[in-house]
Amino acid sequence: MTLTSEQRSFLAPYLHALGLTADSLSEHSLGPDTHEGPMVVSDDPARDNLGSVPHPLTGIYATAENIVITAQNPLIIDSSVPVSLIFNAMLIQSGGYIQANTTVKITATVISATTGTSNDANIRITSLNGTSPPSGAPGRPGGAGTSFFPGTCGGGNNQSCVANPIAPTDGGTGGNAPPVNGGGPGVAAGDFVVQVNFISGTFQVQVTGGGGGQGGQGGTGGPGGAGGTGGTAVGCCGGAVFPGGKGGQGGNGADGGAGGDGAPSGPTVQVFYSATNDSQWSYDASQFGAGGTGGAPGAAGAPGIGNGDYGWGSGGTAGAPGIPTPPDQRGQVIIQQS
Repeated sequence: MTLTSEQRSFLAPYLHALGLTADSLSEHSLGPDTHEGPMVVSDDPARDNLGSVPHPLTGIYATAENIVITAQNPLIIDSSVPVSLIFNAMLIQSGGYIQANTTVKITATVISATTGTSNDANIRITSLNGTSPPSGAPGRPGGAGTSFFPGTCGGGNNQSCVANPIAPTDGGTGGNAPPVNGGGPGVAAGDFVVQVNFISGTFQVQVTGGGGGQGGQGGTGGPGGAGGTGGTAVGCCGGAVFPGGKGGQGGNGADGGAGGDGAPSGPTVQVFYSATNDSQWSYDASQFGAGGTGGAPGAAGAPGIGNGDYGWGSGGTAGAPGIPTPPDQRGQVIIQQS
């Protein structure tokens, strides 16, 4: 990239504020970007692929022309020191993210070395929201067991008792749970908008806090206890005694409820503007939500019910608590040309 004398004169005061010269800008410019995949600005040389170089006053800076950011070619900034981006924002659609606790330094970002004029840009930092999975409700109790019908006796002096040939009935199996919703969403932080006049254009920096991470899945409830033993059949006149039917199987216990989304709690985002002055804005975006709390233990299954002498089964074992999902530690940076 070659600068004309007029362009060099126009850019000189802004480049001086960055500790740069027109020659260094030409030296480090990458020309039209042709990256496949993420474009990374990093103080780790093994990760950086935009030709970023350290600078004693401004941290690191990257220079490139015609950067196109899409979902397939995101711009990723994961430096531990301030980052200065110098590029001609031609067609920037979406993408990228800024890792937690990253300070982004926007310095004379949209000076065009080709035309000597500035372009307007919007820079928006957002975060991702979590969701809560559903969980089960307690099962229904088992049906009642029925006993033998009483026996009947014959007539005459020598009475005999014969059992009624109606078979005992086992109790029914408890039903499974209908789904119920888990915890509610986290509360998003409000927008914070800064407008900075720059030559003939304006920066608008909008920081939006997001919801918390996804809540943990609740534990599975234990099965319900077995139903009680059914009653005994009794024949008249000293007749035979027969066992009753079995009690029903208890219903399954509930799954634990899903954990709610975590409350937002994140890094401080600092925005610098130093093309013509040293004004500084900082805002605690609180944009990265923590993981939700694990689900409550599952409820015990209801006992089966028999109608015999010992007609109550024991309840099931409660389920284990859910495990929280780790928080999503990324926000998004979307840079668009106005």
